[in-house]
Amino acid sequence: MPDYPVVDIHTHLFRTPEVGQRAFWRNPHTAVIPYTGLPEDFLAGHKDAGVAYSAAMIVTPTREMRQRDLRERGEYGTSVWENNSGIKLDQKLLTRMDHNNAWGCWVGQQHPEIVPFIMVDPRLMAGDQLASYVQNRWDEGARGVKLLNVQTHHHADDKRLFPMYEFMQSINMPLFAQTGGGFGMGQNGISINPRTGDVWGRPRQFRKTLETFPNLSVIMAHALGGYNNTFGDLLDLCDNFENIYADTTVVTPRVAEHPELMEDLAKMVRRVGAEHVAFGTNFPLTEFNHDRKRDIDIWLNMPLLSDAEKRMILSDNGLKLIRGSEPLGVGNTFPDGSAVPKEFRDGGAWG
Repeated sequence: MPDYPVVDIHTHLFRTPEVGQRAFWRNPHTAVIPYTGLPEDFLAGHKDAGVAYSAAMIVTPTREMRQRDLRERGEYGTSVWENNSGIKLDQKLLTRMDHNNAWGCWVGQQHPEIVPFIMVDPRLMAGDQLASYVQNRWDEGARGVKLLNVQTHHHADDKRLFPMYEFMQSINMPLFAQTGGGFGMGQNGISINPRTGDVWGRPRQFRKTLETFPNLSVIMAHALGGYNNTFGDLLDLCDNFENIYADTTVVTPRVAEHPELMEDLAKMVRRVGAEHVAFGTNFPLTEFNHDRKRDIDIWLNMPLLSDAEKRMILSDNGLKLIRGSEPLGVGNTFPDGSAVPKEFRDGGAWG
């Protein structure tokens, strides 16, 4: 293990085993996933991997909940549904999402090594109301916001989100956003905006947001994987904006299965810029992403990259993101509770 704190910028935390199982993408006949995503299990996996901090996404699948609720009522697509599926159902979904977010904040307060990122849905709450909501949850321990575009069906430049972005930029609170098509989300497994013709998480849809809020830090989930031929989008954003990051969720398991691709991955990181890449695993969501020790070793042994670049990916970029909004405990104590020396806390990058 490296002698610096590893940050996993992309993990998932679940309240119940049932919720976690519904979220897992795996082959039920071959996959054995030793972790559930419940807090106690999450912490065990966190400790086993030697990770210092994990950014935990608190996801509420609002679109799927809406569809399930309407199907159960037997009114989906009927005039009854058209007349009665609005405010009452939205309030129900908003309450569910809020309870889940509040729980995630509570977990983060109990365990400083877990950095909660709450989810928002601009169909349920928007504008100044959404900005106020995020501020209140930040006061309770939320240290990032999760956008699941393929779930909530909006692009990143949706104006309903702009007041929230303005608040987040003002306190250096990072945004974590889904990119790519998303599996099982529509025709051929791709969910597309019928108006723009783009997948909901298309990276290029972040350009207007970043032009308007140049100091907003954005982590783009899976972007190094180039879903739906969008790698060029990522290159354009990284070439033009300082505070854009791609996590390593897709590419690390791919190299684990095909080690001959390791040098190609290193070249790709060099092209994007190591300053734009943050280590992330999607732990524990798929059968490929629960072995974080393996993933860390892959990056420690990556050819072509310097030790400084490896440290940037595994530690410095993640610390910059989660410390920007000063997560509870981050920057003041190590996970074991011992104090971090003042020169580390005040000096920017560690060491």
